[in-house]
Amino acid sequence: MSLLLIDFETTGLDTNHAKIIEVGAMRVDPLFRKENNDLNTLVYDEDYIITPEITKITGIQEDEAKANGVKPMVMFKELGNLVDEKLNYVIAFNRGFDESIFKAEVRRHDMTLDPKMNYLYNLPWLCAMADIEENYNFKSWKQMHIAL
Repeated sequence: MSLLLIDFETTGLDTNHAKIIEVGAMRVDPLFRKENNDLNTLVYDEDYIITPEITKITGIQEDEAKANGVKPMVMFKELGNLVDEKLNYVIAFNRGFDESIFKAEVRRHDMTLDPKMNYLYNLPWLCAMADIEENYNFKSWKQMHIAL
């Protein structure tokens, strides 16, 4: 059994229009020990607009994403390197948003037939805030604190 911890930063909050501009993912065992390589990359394409409001929320500036970001298809390929049949669950900090943006981007980029993205698309997703009882008593909901 394996878990995939995942988080996305995006160009906005509307998953019908927002684009992923950063992905962080780590494959772990049930005791949350790192299993293999993780993924932390900026994502950028020509039509991406990162507003000052998004920069304030994410800390990602458009020129930084433009200079260092990979194309969405490269991001999907790199994310696919963390996916195999031993993966059982995806855990996102805010499952409702992260699962929605991931699925919207998979559909937008016609990746539903990619075996690894399809597998990830259909796995059960859990929310680190709501579905993991041990996290209920945290005084801080900052993602770094939840991950620890």
